[in-house]
Amino acid sequence: MANVTDSLQPQTVLAWIKEHPDFFSQHPELLAMIEWPSDTPSASGTTSLQDFQVRRLKADVHKLQDQLQTLSQVAKNNERLMLRLHAMTLALMEPPHPSTFVAQLIKTLREKFDAHAVALHLHHCPDDLVPVDEVIKWNADALAWIKPIEPINTPQCGRFTVAKIKSLFPNDASTIQSAATVPIQSLGILAIGSTDQSKFQPQMGTLFLELLATTIHHCLSAHNAPNQSAQ
Repeated sequence: MANVTDSLQPQTVLAWIKEHPDFFSQHPELLAMIEWPSDTPSASGTTSLQDFQVRRLKADVHKLQDQLQTLSQVAKNNERLMLRLHAMTLALMEPPHPSTFVAQLIKTLREKFDAHAVALHLHHCPDDLVPVDEVIKWNADALAWIKPIEPINTPQCGRFTVAKIKSLFPNDASTIQSAATVPIQSLGILAIGSTDQSKFQPQMGTLFLELLATTIHHCLSAHNAPNQSAQ
């Protein structure tokens, strides 16, 4: 009589166990008979299933950590490349007239980025921007809570207090649930508000906002420079 194991192939056994994952739970006595692979075998030459699973999990964790580190480095390199590209673009770009630029900025933020409120607080407001509702003369008392962050003026995102929201959006304060403040070096700040409280979060990436700030500074300061030098 032929031995039953002669007709069994490893693939057949593996497939059957996959179809019956509770097999060893129903027959725990078999676990004691199985020889588990071991990187550091004990004196008896065997190891427990738990030890084996722990080693496998540790190996998987190390592999994922290596992959995460690689992806993080790639992201940092891409960010530096984007910053250099943006700086080059600004250097080659002819700044539009402030009123044209601000109008397009506000329109784009509202239509393309779902901004429900936009406010541009400027220390020195050009005459042609005075009629624009979204351009506000800097109020030192109301905005005293805004402190510059050195060496980089980093945008602040999240849910602000009612008082801070009123200082940022005097015309839309009642509807704003979250916001972002974007420092524009010495010119002032851009405030972007949303009726969605989850739109702006403290942990969100701010690269887009930082690039936006450099664009605004480039366009507005280019037209203000002659007037400032004449004073």
